[in-house]
Amino acid sequence: MARTALFAYGSLVSPDSASATLGRTPDDAVVVRLPGWKRRWSQFRDNLAVEKTFARRDDGSRPPHVLGLNLEPSDDESEAPNGALLEVGEAELLRLDVREMRYDRLEVDPIEGFDRVFIYRAK
Repeated sequence: MARTALFAYGSLVSPDSASATLGRTPDDAVVVRLPGWKRRWSQFRDNLAVEKTFARRDDGSRPPHVLGLNLEPSDDESEAPNGALLEVGEAELLRLDVREMRYDRLEVDPIEGFDRVFIYRAK
């Protein structure tokens, strides 16, 4: 049977955060680097004009702008970001698509024994 994984590089690396979306605690995450990519804070958005906003934990206020972590192609292998491969099923990918609505899901080259590996990259 084909094995599918998500390359988690931001909040999804946190088991608590991933569990909230997957409905289960991810087990046996594999720590890897993603060749051909780099990680950057390059997603900028107006936090007050979108359907999903972020608030500060301390006082609940919403900052007017938010930066999001993103993956971008890179020829420099020294920039390959570290992250975790989380094994996922098709239903879990659909839940992740909703969570990551501002990102496109892309398939990348297989890594570490997985037949299919996906990333989320800002639209």
